[in-house]
Formats: sequence, structure tokens, C-alpha cells
Amino acid sequence: MGAISLSLADRFKQAILVDNHSESIAGAQANIKDNGLSSCQAKEFPAEKITELIEADDVVIFDPPRTGLHRKVIERVLQERPKRIIYLSCNVVTQAEGIKLLEGVYKTVFHRLYNFFPRTPHIESLCVLDRSA
Repeated sequence: MGAISLSLADRFKQAILVDNHSESIAGAQANIKDNGLSSCQAKEFPAEKITELIEADDVVIFDPPRTGLHRKVIERVLQERPKRIIYLSCNVVTQAEGIKLLEGVYKTVFHRLYNFFPRTPHIESLCVLDRSA
């Protein structure tokens, strides 16, 4: 739907929203159109195929399913080394596993837990990682 990226659209030259769920992409495309965000696109891709979109000068925002980032995505991040990763996760265990694989190339500059779903056991974890010099 673009809830994260579209709310930040005025901070970036271009935003490409990616999801493997066609209804989410249709909703994001409608939100892009309704808000006149010509710098944004929404594309339907399986997670392992988004690797071609990750480049070194990018700021990437990840909000993967509970299973975490696909291994091919982590490999591409380590290859291209985008300057910043904003990593929101609904599973702190898989997020920690992904961050562990990025250590050495990235350093954590912000981390906070959020309880967006009170009265449930679900916690969201937001971590911002910057490329090490």
C-alpha cells in the first residue's frame, strides 16, 4: 500500500515500492495516483528478484514478512552496499539474524521497538543501519 515509502516521498528523488502481493501493489499504485506522486512507482516482484533494484547510492527500506529478508537480498546489499538501510520488522529474531549478516559493512545508528498492536504479542522493531566508512 505504500504506508512507509509514500509518507517519505518528499525526501527522495525517486521511490520504487516493491511487494509480491498484487493487491498491495494495486493499492500502492492507487495511492501514488491519488497523491500525485510522479516520483514513485509500485512494482510486483518476488523478494529474491528485487536485488536488481538495489544500488550503492540508495537508501533502502525493508519491511519483510516474518521470515525475514531473503538471502539473495542480503547478498545483494553486501555487494552493492547502499548507503543506508531502514529495516522495519515484525520479527525481532529474523531481523537480528539479518543484521548479524550485515555487520562489518553496516553499523546500527538507531534502534527502537514499537507496540503498534496493543493487546497482542506482536512488536515492531525499527533499525537504521549506515554503511561503515
